[in-house]
Amino acid sequence: RLAKALKYLNTTVSQQLRDAHCPGNEDLRTWYRNLKEASDLPSDTDSSIRARLTDHLNSLQKNKHLKKPDLTAWLTTWESLLQLMRTHGMPEPTITDLWFNPLMAVLRPHFPGFVQTYRIQCRPSYKSLNYRTVSRDIKASIDDLIQPMSNRVGKGAFASFEQQSNQSNTPNKRKRSTKQCHACGHIHPTTRCYYLYPEKAPPNWEAREHVRQRVEVNLKANPGLKTGKKQRSNPVTADNNTEQSN
Repeated sequence: RLAKALKYLNTTVSQQLRDAHCPGNEDLRTWYRNLKEASDLPSDTDSSIRARLTDHLNSLQKNKHLKKPDLTAWLTTWESLLQLMRTHGMPEPTITDLWFNPLMAVLRPHFPGFVQTYRIQCRPSYKSLNYRTVSRDIKASIDDLIQPMSNRVGKGAFASFEQQSNQSNTPNKRKRSTKQCHACGHIHPTTRCYYLYPEKAPPNWEAREHVRQRVEVNLKANPGLKTGKKQRSNPVTADNNTEQSN
């Protein structure tokens, strides 16, 4: 059945469409969804597609109260527009500078720390970056980037902070700590960071790759973090206001 589906795809879908919407690391369902989304997009000239992408990028800058569903849907549309560009043979999807830098520019006001860390993480493979992979990375990080809005400390309120809760049985200690970890940038004492001290992590804890990368960057800059020595420079955090260029 799989062989028949692949044969049908290869004989009915053009090579250009397959290159644009059927990446080798995705399954047939993803290919079908990508092709359907592309077919639902209206036919446009190159200039009108570029205008739509510009408008779409600007729409994120105007959104001052970004929520998780908003960013997920925005990234899906952004990816679809780049797929459409690739179908039209436009250069933007194949030249990293043309799509990566504009994306980081509109994300930076919302997530400055993430943008800085992600740029550093992408440097070794910058020229070969794929917009699908970048979109998937950002979607996987949304829980860390957009925290639930609440004025009360309740059960599960800080699950996105790598399951590291500072609650205890005493009323005074049930309040969330405001001390930022110098290693991962989340809100807990550095001495309780599961990335520095994995032996302290609960059995069901799972590390996130982009946070692990952030910890490695900070450890290189401040080797004394794990021994408790004073920092020698500012760490890369989840809300750092400076960005390092490529």
